[in-house]
Amino acid sequence: MTQCTANERTVSVAEFCRRTDLSTSTAYRLMESGALARPARVSPGRVGWSASYIDAWLAARLQGEAA
Repeated sequence: MTQCTANERTVSVAEFCRRTDLSTSTAYRLMESGALARPARVSPGRVGWSASYIDAWLAARLQGEAA
């Protein structure tokens, strides 16, 4: 599970899917396999990742494709 700091924007699962063009089921498969951290609980009805984590995750994935 990732940590979200108070002053950082939170990225929801839906926004993650929009940004990556992945389906929700693919996002959950990535979480199950450990390739993507589970989102942090922000409130009783909301979970998400810190924007910096998602940016770093995307950069690492794109680096892997370029190699």
